[in-house]
Amino acid sequence: MNFDFDAMRSVYKSQLKKQSNALILRAAPEHAQRNAALGVLDDDEAQAVRNAIVALRDAYRAKLDEIDAIIADAEKTDREKYRDLRSIDLRIS
Repeated sequence: MNFDFDAMRSVYKSQLKKQSNALILRAAPEHAQRNAALGVLDDDEAQAVRNAIVALRDAYRAKLDEIDAIIADAEKTDREKYRDLRSIDLRIS
């Protein structure tokens, strides 16, 4: 049986992106991001906003790398690794 790994990768990445965006908005709401960009916040506050975004972005990228590695491995071995794809942990920590 052939699996559409590109479709799986796309679905996982889409779900991960939605989660990442929600976490970023929770940690640094749009108004805080805007105020930091406009220079309304003092340096420490602006840096805190940037740090929150960077930390979540880095966690998102690490999780993307993990998904790509699992799927790349599954593409090599096909059916045996398919079970691993269904258990990919999409939580960003």
